[in-house]
Amino acid sequence: AAIERFGVLDIAIHNACMCTFKSEPETDYEVYRQVMDVNYYGALRLAKLVLPEMRKAGAGKIIFTSSGVGVTGFGNISPYASSKGAIEALAKCLHIESLWNHISYHASASDEYRFIKRTPCPERV
Repeated sequence: AAIERFGVLDIAIHNACMCTFKSEPETDYEVYRQVMDVNYYGALRLAKLVLPEMRKAGAGKIIFTSSGVGVTGFGNISPYASSKGAIEALAKCLHIESLWNHISYHASASDEYRFIKRTPCPERV
């Protein structure tokens, strides 16, 4: 629908997030799977969806929302940090693979972990 209305797809942004606040022993595999499905696989699905249109156009930008904790790590959010670290790696690899067709990939890492550090977890309040 967007292609029909605007003619070309120049940029796509993935900004979906799922996060849990539990220590590793309290986090089961299903939580990891759900977080990876929303955060990492959601980014990958977006890239695969828009890439054909960007190739037709001859250029494009795909931006994934990442996180500082995907680079630095942080306690009690292992699934989230792992998924955002995977997004960082995905963006770097896809960017290198797509240089020849003028499609660039970027991971935008915010520093919300500074806020998390100052905010007590609800179960501790």
